[in-house]
Amino acid sequence: MAFVTVQASKKTIADPQEITDFLAYHGITHTRWDVPEELSTLAKKDLLDPEEKTQVLSNYKPQLEDLKKKHGYIQNDMVCLCPTTPNIDVLLKKFDKDHYHTEDEVRFILSGRGIFGFEGKGREKFTIEVTGGDFITIPAYNWHWFNLGESRDIKAIRLFQDMSGWTPTYRQHPDEPAPVLANRS
Repeated sequence: MAFVTVQASKKTIADPQEITDFLAYHGITHTRWDVPEELSTLAKKDLLDPEEKTQVLSNYKPQLEDLKKKHGYIQNDMVCLCPTTPNIDVLLKKFDKDHYHTEDEVRFILSGRGIFGFEGKGREKFTIEVTGGDFITIPAYNWHWFNLGESRDIKAIRLFQDMSGWTPTYRQHPDEPAPVLANRS
């Protein structure tokens, strides 16, 4: 189950509806998807082979197809990161600094945990720790960072609108604003 920590006040939000409402205020979507019992064995493994990843993706096909239709996502895949992942430190260094993407960052967490940090409305800084069953959409051009925390283990489904839009753009100085788009609230 996810929880949010607001940096300035050190307030922790654990109630699912309060988390959803708080994140929605900042333009971030958060919901929960069930992790079916038939995937529990795969959720506990460190790394999944291609057939096992396909099994997970097939289980969520209706939800993924609905998201593709509604939001224009063209591709999905599955990522598994754990301490034995080759070059894990190099991979994680790409995302542990403030950055944004030119497309939405969409993740469903099958298992493990990860921490997203944000600069929201009014430059309010907060984190959300996501765990198995959490679904999160970070809109394009939102400053954020990501790390795995102490567990260094996560299995997640990712959706993409265009793979080139997923390249991170890093903040050059602390006061740099993210680009503002006409259709962004």
